[in-house]
Amino acid sequence: MMHDPIRAEGTMPRMKLISWNTAARSGRAAEQAEAMLARDPDVVALQEVTPTSFPILKSRLSAGGLHHLVSAVPTNRPSDRSRATGVMIACRFALSESPAGVSPRSRPEKAITAMVDSPIGPTELTVVHVPPGSSHGWEKIRVFEQVYKALATTANTHRILCGDFNSPQAELPSGEVVCWGKRLCKDGQWRLRRSRRGGSAEGWERGEHRVMFGLRDFDLCDAFRTVHGLGKPAFSFELRRGATITRRRFDHVFASHGLAPISFDYLHDLRERSLSDHAPIEVVFDPTTG
Repeated sequence: MMHDPIRAEGTMPRMKLISWNTAARSGRAAEQAEAMLARDPDVVALQEVTPTSFPILKSRLSAGGLHHLVSAVPTNRPSDRSRATGVMIACRFALSESPAGVSPRSRPEKAITAMVDSPIGPTELTVVHVPPGSSHGWEKIRVFEQVYKALATTANTHRILCGDFNSPQAELPSGEVVCWGKRLCKDGQWRLRRSRRGGSAEGWERGEHRVMFGLRDFDLCDAFRTVHGLGKPAFSFELRRGATITRRRFDHVFASHGLAPISFDYLHDLRERSLSDHAPIEVVFDPTTG
C-alpha cells in the first residue's frame, strides 16, 4: 500500500503507531503484516514475535515501506519456551537502537528501545512485553522494575512506551489503577492481598503500579486516557474459558504530553479475525495540536 503522500511530503507532521501482541501466531504472520500495512502506519511495535514469524513480518513490512528495523527476537528457538518470543520495531523513518533504553537483564528479548527520526521530532520508542505473573511469577515484577528504573527520568526528546503489560487487573471510574497485588472483596472494595506468588503483595502491587500509573510523573501518560478521558471503558485482551469471558486492557501506549495523541483505537476486528487474542493499538500523534 502506498504511503499517504500528504504526510510523506511533511505538510502534516503526524506519526501513526501500531502496537500489537501478535500472540506467537507464526502461521498468521503474513496476514498480520498485511492487516497492519492496510492501516498505513509509520511505525509498528510488535510483541510475541517468534523466530519463525520474524522473517515473514520483516519481509512483508519492509515491502510495505517500513524499511528500518530493530529487533530483540531470538534467532533460534531456545530450550526455555518462556523465552521463545521477542519484540521488534519496524519504521518508515531512520531508526537506531538506543543502548541507554530498556533491556531487562533476565529477559532481554522482552524489551527494546530505539530512537525514531520522525517528522514530529526525534522520539525515543520503547516496546515491552511483560510476562504474565500466572506463569512467570516474580519475573513479571523484575521486568516491571527494570522498565521503571530505565524510564523514571526526565528526557530532552519525545518518548513513547508501548506493548503488552499484562496489567492492570482493573481500572476504576475514579481513574485508580488496580494491579494484581490486590483482590476484590465481598463488600466491593479492593484490598491488598496477604501475599502474592510466595512474596509480598505490597511489593507486587508497587512493582506494577509504578509503571502503570507512576511514570506519568516523568511525562509518560496513558495515551488512551489522554484521548478518551477517565469514563470510557475499554479492553484489549479477551480470554474465553467455556462460557466465561474475561476482558482486560493489558495493551497500552504511554507517551510524552507534547506528542499530543489525537486518536487512539483498539482494532478489535483484527482480534475477531483470530489474528491474535490481543487487539492492536492504533495511535496518531500530532504535536501541532498540543
